[in-house]
Amino acid sequence: MVSINSQSSSASRFHQSPDHEYRFLRQQGETLANLGHYLQALECFRQALALRPDAADVWIFQGVTQLHLKQYDAALASCNRAVELEPRNREAWIFRGVALNYLGLYDECYSSYDRALGKTEPTSPKAELVEALRAGRSLLRRLKSTFEELLTAHG
Repeated sequence: MVSINSQSSSASRFHQSPDHEYRFLRQQGETLANLGHYLQALECFRQALALRPDAADVWIFQGVTQLHLKQYDAALASCNRAVELEPRNREAWIFRGVALNYLGLYDECYSSYDRALGKTEPTSPKAELVEALRAGRSLLRRLKSTFEELLTAHG
């Protein structure tokens, strides 16, 4: 038989370790979600994220749980946060695509699936500018070549 004093001391140790509490809430949320108790799971994930808001995997678990609850906008927001934290996380992109699909945003949905498959990489504004300059340079070379051919043919 467990005494109230030993339960109390266990509870105080539990609250002294935010990392332990986080791990407990994360695992409890997963277990509840796997049992189909989505509302309770969602509450566990919310509490875990309050302790560790940078946990991309928990944002994904929360998003999947929200999908089961048909909370598609919230699921998209959760998956977007996971993608912000870990841009190369394939599961985040997959479930982001699922949420977008349910919202009827099919082009964005397919783009998310492409990202999950590694077909495109995130680009920075600098990388986009460099790519645009390369494309412009290539176009100028082709125009110059075409112009020279026309001059030769008609000159």
